[in-house]
Amino acid sequence: MPRAPHTAAIATLLTALALTGCGTNSTTSGKVASAPSTTSANVATVRLTSSAIQHGQLPALYTCQGKNISPPLTWGTVPSAIEEVALFALESPPSATGQPIPGIEWVMAGIKPALHHVNAGELPRGAFLLNTGTGKVKYSLCPPKGQTRHYAFALYAIPVGVHITPELSGIALLTNLNNHDPGFQSPAIGTITATYTRR
Repeated sequence: MPRAPHTAAIATLLTALALTGCGTNSTTSGKVASAPSTTSANVATVRLTSSAIQHGQLPALYTCQGKNISPPLTWGTVPSAIEEVALFALESPPSATGQPIPGIEWVMAGIKPALHHVNAGELPRGAFLLNTGTGKVKYSLCPPKGQTRHYAFALYAIPVGVHITPELSGIALLTNLNNHDPGFQSPAIGTITATYTRR
């Protein structure tokens, strides 16, 4: 996989994410990563669900106020000709101007295509975590006390021929998956959103 470009085009996520304020752009060292609209003719939609997320609310168990582990995630059919699957936790806290200030909170890559579920806090065999691009590797959702955050858990199918290694940063991976080059663009994406208020 090539290195992330110095400037990546900002695309929109699902309309549903926009309506909930859940952007997915992440900026570090002048680089921008973004989640594209799954309405693209070249990108299929994968149904991503979590038994832990009810009515759009993320339980404290999956934050620093609880066990600080990733929630259980289940997904449907992905394209047969893919290399692997990657999962992201993306954050979009509100800003003073009302525009999202997004961040990549967690990235798990190396998930086998035949797998359609990860348990809470699980790192499946062969899978590994990537540095988010801001120095964080482990899963941790920890907004400031009294503040609300909107999170998007996203699944990306990895195209055949794209081999992810633990040295790649999460921001570079997300940028490359959103590349308009069909050799690197993810062929299928799934998302689920959740809101959490730290008391």
